[in-house]
Amino acid sequence: MSLGILSQIYQAIRDAVVGINNVNQTLDTLLPQIILAAPVLGGAETSVVSAATTDLNVATTRALVTGSGGPITSFGTTPNLFRIVRFSGTPTITNNATTLALPNSANIVVTANDIGIFVSDSSGNWRLANYQRWNVGA
Repeated sequence: MSLGILSQIYQAIRDAVVGINNVNQTLDTLLPQIILAAPVLGGAETSVVSAATTDLNVATTRALVTGSGGPITSFGTTPNLFRIVRFSGTPTITNNATTLALPNSANIVVTANDIGIFVSDSSGNWRLANYQRWNVGA
């Protein structure tokens, strides 16, 4: 794993937590997650079924969210997690200012193979740090 990729991930997470009062404390909490995630960034995926609450805590590697089980309104409540998620279906990720904060407070209609980087804070609230569409025209 190159230092450049870890640096990019760190910056994406730092950007995602800008609104949190104690950014340094949050980054100190998340940095071990980033380091632990480094070996699995290119590894196997753990399948997680799409549902209203799609609990990313069950994924110990990169997550593959399968199916289109309706809107995703939560990724669970486990604190201090870092997850790279690839979607195989077409669920809608629903913005919630507290529990699942998305850019511009806008819902995301997922297309197959889109990838998101999500982080949870010390209260188990999730933020989208980065999102890449597989089909840029979608």
